Amino acid sequence: MHKGTRLLLSLSTALLTTCLSHQTAFANDANDQIALEEVVVYGTKRSVTATAQQVPTQIAAFGKDALDAKQVVTLSDLSFASANISLDDLGTAPGIANFSIRGQGINSSIPSVDPTVGIFMNGVYFGVSHGIVTDMFDMESVEIHKGPQGVLFGRNVTGGAVLLRTARPGSDTQVSARVGFETDKQFTYDAAIEGALNDKTNAKLAFYHNDDNGYFDNPTLGRKVGKRETYIVRPTLVFTPTSTIENTLIIEHGETIGDGAVSQNSANQNPSSPSKEIETVSDHAGMININWDQWSNETIIDLGTAGTITNVLGARSLRHSSKSDIDTSALDIFHAGMELSQKQWSNELRFNGQLSERLEMLSGLYYYQADLTYFEFRRLFGDFINLGINQAPVRLGGGGQQDHKTIGSFFNFYYAMSEDVTLQAGLRYSSEEKDVVINPNGTCDDYKDCQPGNDASNQWTFWSGKVGAEWRYDDDVIFYAHWARSHRAGGFNFRTSETTPSPFDPERVDSFELGFKSDLLNQRLRFNGAAFVNNINDIQREVSLPSPTGGLLQDITNTGDTRIKGLEMDVIAVINDTFSLNASMGLLDGDYTNLSQSLINNPANPDDDLVVDEADYALEIPRLSKFTLSIGGVYDIDLESGNFSARLDYAFRSKAPYSDNNVGYFNAYKMLNAGITYRPNTVPWIFDLYAKNLTNTAVLGGVTVLPFGSFGSNYLAPLSKGRRFGANIRFEF
Repeated sequence: MHKGTRLLLSLSTALLTTCLSHQTAFANDANDQIALEEVVVYGTKRSVTATAQQVPTQIAAFGKDALDAKQVVTLSDLSFASANISLDDLGTAPGIANFSIRGQGINSSIPSVDPTVGIFMNGVYFGVSHGIVTDMFDMESVEIHKGPQGVLFGRNVTGGAVLLRTARPGSDTQVSARVGFETDKQFTYDAAIEGALNDKTNAKLAFYHNDDNGYFDNPTLGRKVGKRETYIVRPTLVFTPTSTIENTLIIEHGETIGDGAVSQNSANQNPSSPSKEIETVSDHAGMININWDQWSNETIIDLGTAGTITNVLGARSLRHSSKSDIDTSALDIFHAGMELSQKQWSNELRFNGQLSERLEMLSGLYYYQADLTYFEFRRLFGDFINLGINQAPVRLGGGGQQDHKTIGSFFNFYYAMSEDVTLQAGLRYSSEEKDVVINPNGTCDDYKDCQPGNDASNQWTFWSGKVGAEWRYDDDVIFYAHWARSHRAGGFNFRTSETTPSPFDPERVDSFELGFKSDLLNQRLRFNGAAFVNNINDIQREVSLPSPTGGLLQDITNTGDTRIKGLEMDVIAVINDTFSLNASMGLLDGDYTNLSQSLINNPANPDDDLVVDEADYALEIPRLSKFTLSIGGVYDIDLESGNFSARLDYAFRSKAPYSDNNVGYFNAYKMLNAGITYRPNTVPWIFDLYAKNLTNTAVLGGVTVLPFGSFGSNYLAPLSKGRRFGANIRFEF
């Protein structure tokens, strides 16, 4: 066992023992009873709602107040908020999620590759990673479920699930609005009005607008780049025709337009230790256009003692196009772009019932269908090795079309052996079918002009499951253990390539987890922890290689098997009536247990014979940070004029490889955020001042090695924003 693992286990045991031994002493002081924040979670899909603390698994849950306090605009603002998670924007084209949980993630913008971390909004699964990292507002909660979720979600959720829930309207008439300003002329406006239309219908209309005039200085273009403008409108209708039926309809339209990806200046930098500077010199600002329409309709029928029927029907239409400067230099060398059109709809019907005094059942049927068309193009100047800026550009294009269908059925049982011990057993059957037309690499500028594609299809069936046990030591302490299995479907590579892309097979994850949750010291200390092992079979990897004629090559294969072991702890401590501390810590250790092909694959290295050897097994797993830490404090006090609160959050994420051959790396990240909020007693206004990324850390979406280092650009590394300050005025009436 790793030394850090042994130390963390020892500290966990010692701290838990100490807390339990002193619990009674604190319980006698009624003045010390301060309730910790409770966030209702919906990922369990049970008819009886539960808070994150009551569910026997590790969940990072954030309610409305926490999201407002952290100034969360996109999911990437929660990237450092909990142990062993990374919710970064891939950045090659803005808006594409590159999420990783417990070391399981992808390094790809190819929409035909299913993500390891599933995104669900109002119960509807989003089928592609595109259009995920866009602005959020008027949220009720965000839940991050860690580890495989193969039974209740099933739609290829092998790393974890992120659940977004927008706010529902109440019957009381309420109006809220916000005006915000952030560094470098970014303005935000949003507003919502809600109330009862009649005694059976509540309605809400919410609107959001963000105008970002660009954060990054670009001396080549002589202006700010990274401009972006986002509009979102969201009507919501809750209809209760009877006391036992509730129907919620949520419609959303959104659009983001502006500059493309902002890439770091990688001149004279080594991809194994990228620059820590937030600077760009690209000659091309690029463009982004994301347009989406989506709706979800949830119907809940209360059958009384017989149980509850829930149906969630949803659809989404997404168009995502972009252009980016891939060479990252001030020269016009390598530009690329993509166009994606995706339409999906899904329906989940489930039943919750108490079959006996001890036995509860959750069962359901699921259907998902999506059609997508993807085209990517590259514009490059001849052979990079003999590059001349006066050469006529070479244009390459390709992509594909995909028809994707999934059907599933699942059962999950909870059996109460006693008042303290509950057993859980779940099983899910899934069938996935993908029919594709793959357009080979060619000299085309538009999808309709590409060479005729090749038809291909495949179908996979899976049995996923979960078996677990929960022991409630008392009302405030639970211990749990479970085994879970989940699958990620295979697929086809749509990436423009010099070789014919080959299909790849499914991967399987088996997870074993032991954990505990506790509210101690008269609910002044919350202490949760878990230890887990994930065995991943036939892992899908995106192997990227620089190419002197095509710019970049990328193939997707099942490279072998891996094992990831980890620990994580979360602590919230209420020190006194005005001050509280929170902290999380995660440790990960991963290695390859079996390899079917070499991962080094470096054509520039004559010593690389492409044979699996010790050098391959010694490689680190991409996107696996061995150590993550976050610690923060909140000071909250009531003044004569109102309430004042201040927050300070620090996070650390250790260095991690980006590429499978470990040529490109992410630097270690140190992040510091701060905020102040004031709520006057006399007026319904809330004033916020905040600072993000005070350490001015260069957070990168990826580190992709390029084939033309002699021209000053060694890698492609899209940038996130650095240090910035902002202010909000919120009105609630």
